[in-house]
Amino acid sequence: MGSLLLSVAASASLYPLHGQRGNELAPPPRSDSNAKVILEVVNNHFTIGKKIPSLYLSLFSDGAAECHPVKFAGQEDSVKKEYLPAKDFSEIRAVLNQSELRDIKGRYERPRIVIDSWMEWELRASDSQLVHDVTISFGPTTQPLRSYPKALAALGCQIIKIRAELCGDNTDYYRPACVNSSQTK
Repeated sequence: MGSLLLSVAASASLYPLHGQRGNELAPPPRSDSNAKVILEVVNNHFTIGKKIPSLYLSLFSDGAAECHPVKFAGQEDSVKKEYLPAKDFSEIRAVLNQSELRDIKGRYERPRIVIDSWMEWELRASDSQLVHDVTISFGPTTQPLRSYPKALAALGCQIIKIRAELCGDNTDYYRPACVNSSQTK
């Protein structure tokens, strides 16, 4: 029995620690019970007359990020939470602190061919006054297309990057959130 425990303990050291990516060192443990949500992205799945919301990404002031699976029906919710590497956290903070985000409000649409469903993101950054009630629609156009601001594209790129790294999902569907305004008309 003792040798079995030693064997399990030895083999456990071969696996990466939770929150560690590749050969990076794991960030030091942080426990900030007062950490505030600094960015929240809610994914809304619209299908057959229903709106199915799911929390897509939350970023906290202590560098923690968490993601939930995109819901398509009544699946159970699960959460994956990790601390971003310091470089990634400082990049997203820099994007969130761009003064150009101050005037970004409303709906930005990236039309796609829609058969019976589409997705939208609702963005909220509660610790700053920079992002208010912004929706990015990856579906049918309901209003004339608006120019896609560079600051919003930079934020979309960061959301996609964090979501892909943290959750490991394919973010191709959401790639239009990372569109440079010079590419849109």
